[in-house]
Amino acid sequence: DHVLRVTLAADSEKKLEKLKETYQTYVNQHNFYQGKSIRFDAEAITILDTPSTTFEKVVLPDNIINEYKLNTVEFLQNEKLRSDSQHRSVILYGPPGCGKTSLISATFNELNALGVTCAYLTTDSFQRRDIETVIQFCLDYLCPMVLCFEDIDLIAYSRETGSSSIIGPLLSVLNGIEDIKKPLVFVSTTNRFDVLDSAVTRPCRIDRRFKFDYPSKEYINKIFKSILKVDAPHEI
Repeated sequence: DHVLRVTLAADSEKKLEKLKETYQTYVNQHNFYQGKSIRFDAEAITILDTPSTTFEKVVLPDNIINEYKLNTVEFLQNEKLRSDSQHRSVILYGPPGCGKTSLISATFNELNALGVTCAYLTTDSFQRRDIETVIQFCLDYLCPMVLCFEDIDLIAYSRETGSSSIIGPLLSVLNGIEDIKKPLVFVSTTNRFDVLDSAVTRPCRIDRRFKFDYPSKEYINKIFKSILKVDAPHEI
């Protein structure tokens, strides 16, 4: 990894603080990653195409979509919602194919249009860097943003069933969330909520839980109409 170090100097503490503030503002305004969809890969940060999925295309109950948007998109856009805390942490869980990925894609789509950065984290993200370094980079240069832990069960499984080298640092980061002074939303996904370490899923670390299940016949028909523009087969 390459690190650029910048030395700032002034003839008084007050001028130095002003210089730091000016420099940080300049960096934020010219941030290459700001307002994009990115992924922290093993070797580098990859810029992704903004997903085409919108919330209007997501076939889920309105109450789930509305509450989810309130705790993610609207949370980042509305200062009143952040009066008590600058962070929010949500988890989407349930079997595969029930809309979790579509909901995140719609989040990235809408926030990118608003100039907000959205980033994916996976197990590969921590091959060359620790989680504290990633989070600090996000706080320093990318906030406000959404940080998505895909398949969090791969790094935060119960310590009763094995040992994860990331679980300790992850808990440390989650413990320090209250000290975050910049708008940041954590979105975690898992198909196996039951294998997650109980320390990760405590209410003090996860603000909102969204459970997904296989769709009813009503929503299966909506999916067919939305994607294939036809009615679902009667035998379903």
